[in-house]
Amino acid sequence: MTKTKGIQTSIKDMDEADDVLREISELQHRQQEVENWVTEEEQAIREKAKGKLLLNKNGETVADRIAKLSADLLGFVEQNADMFKGEPRRRELAHGTIGIRLGMHQVATVGKITLKAIMNAEAMVKRLRAWGWIKETPSLDKAKILETYKSSDRVASSVLTRLRQVSLTVKQDDEPWFETREADLEAGRAAA
Repeated sequence: MTKTKGIQTSIKDMDEADDVLREISELQHRQQEVENWVTEEEQAIREKAKGKLLLNKNGETVADRIAKLSADLLGFVEQNADMFKGEPRRRELAHGTIGIRLGMHQVATVGKITLKAIMNAEAMVKRLRAWGWIKETPSLDKAKILETYKSSDRVASSVLTRLRQVSLTVKQDDEPWFETREADLEAGRAAA
């Protein structure tokens, strides 16, 4: 073996180098043939699966139907939110659970004032800038406000007091949700 710049080689002359190039070429060709075959097989499987994922002759797919049913279910939960007041905020049904849970924290204005009006009020802008809650361009840094609110060493009410001074607050809306039971999924797989 000859050692050149840290790379060891068993090639001794140009004839051997040409043989190695030929072998590499053949292997690359073989590799490309296999990759092409895999792609063709994958496309054939996808074509076969399309029929299984269609629910009707109108072209509605399983994913379309899931999205429609999910929207209907969330709408039902939202329209009947009073059923989920108090504890528990969910209902266990035969095939899953529906309910309402608290959404993500959001920065919101208090009363009828708008965020634009707050940004235009110079005194409020000075306070917001002093607290580090305004970005370089004059826009509210909601992420920074929520970060301060969530990581406050003192009671979160001190942050809320500061927010109220500039007509802002942090709120959490109720969000409808659902989940299906794993056992139903397993039964569906076994039936298929």
